[in-house]
Amino acid sequence: MGTSTPFSGGTNSNPLLPSWLQTGDNEPMDGDSGAGDSNGNPGDSNSGDGYSPSPDQDGTPPPQVPTSNFKPGRTDFNKLARSGGGDNARLAKSVGHYIAHAAGGSKMAARRMASDRNATFRLASFLGSAAQTSVREVLQLVNLGHLADRPIREIYLELVDLVCEPGGDLDESYTRDAYLEAIGEVLSEGEDGLEKPSAEKIAEILEAFATKTISNRILNAIGNQVIVLPEEVTLSRSIEKQLSQFIHGAVSDAFAKLGPNLHPQVTQQIVDDLYERSLFILQTMADAQAED
Repeated sequence: MGTSTPFSGGTNSNPLLPSWLQTGDNEPMDGDSGAGDSNGNPGDSNSGDGYSPSPDQDGTPPPQVPTSNFKPGRTDFNKLARSGGGDNARLAKSVGHYIAHAAGGSKMAARRMASDRNATFRLASFLGSAAQTSVREVLQLVNLGHLADRPIREIYLELVDLVCEPGGDLDESYTRDAYLEAIGEVLSEGEDGLEKPSAEKIAEILEAFATKTISNRILNAIGNQVIVLPEEVTLSRSIEKQLSQFIHGAVSDAFAKLGPNLHPQVTQQIVDDLYERSLFILQTMADAQAED
């Protein structure tokens, strides 16, 4: 289950974004003022849930984590797999251990997901532009006009190369896998609303993507040493689904707080706050369930 190489954290590098996505240092598009306070921080920073967003990062890579920090989370995840799955408390405990110890807390965990955060910002920016015109018109602006006559299903799948960094390292492969899984999930519900996505459709897509990115990171960090026999593939998929559903609850809560800011005036800081808030809520949920 997972890959054979433990997740060691993102590089925290900021990729060169297409000019249509930003006018400067991850600023809003086309004169948008962005959402949040006068300092550019997202609104609702003191929501009563104990969460407060971090200031802008200075680009310093997060510290490497000793392998021993992964052991508690992996131990609980192994016990979950050997028990046949379904133990929500055990799952919560393994997730809580990962965020608190292996990742260094929710804020540091978000910093380690630089590739995911940047991809989510690019996707949000693309969808925000498409909401004003259409997906096919925006394709012309990003030199992907050759896709404009393709079925909408194929267009969204092909956007993986625009949304995700083209490199081949492990960090970027997690993000690409998450995008394709999320879009596959959205497409399985039908294609209505994808040509000119509404705010609700944009939130649905971004929520699915954020859920998959966090799920993939955690699964590859704490589940990568679980040996799955051929006859246990169904169990493996069941546990992955259980993990994804657990994470989705935290991401949904974060979107409820930040959703109005994600369209149409998305900024990188808002997306960063979304990940920090999601991981903070996830750790809070994990701690609560582990104690039950």
